Amino acid sequence: MIHAKIAIVEDDHRYSDCIAELIRSVGYEVLVCRTEKELEQIATFAPDVVLMDHDLGFSTGDTVAKFLKLPKSKLVSISNGTCDLSYCQCGWSKKSIFDLSPSESVRQIVCKNLLDMIEKVATSV
Repeated sequence: MIHAKIAIVEDDHRYSDCIAELIRSVGYEVLVCRTEKELEQIATFAPDVVLMDHDLGFSTGDTVAKFLKLPKSKLVSISNGTCDLSYCQCGWSKKSIFDLSPSESVRQIVCKNLLDMIEKVATSV
């Protein structure tokens, strides 16, 4: 595993805390942004990968990514509800839609896939 900085933009603390704990447990440095105000920290944090929820309470992932001028190559789209592939046409990593399922076996697969995706995106930047 390479050392990488990961930003998580997710307004639901249950999901952002879970994802952050998983990512920190394998050695990544993590910044969690749950509010519009917290997004200001992303520029100084300079993440290698940004995990972005699409349906934020204060905006959409597409709008936030454009506002922050984040390169599409750094973005990984995450979803805490049912997977809706319709919003993945924005050019983000198309193979990176995750459904955080309450089922333990599915959750283990999703966690491994998420970590694999972070590694892949971080090494390609």
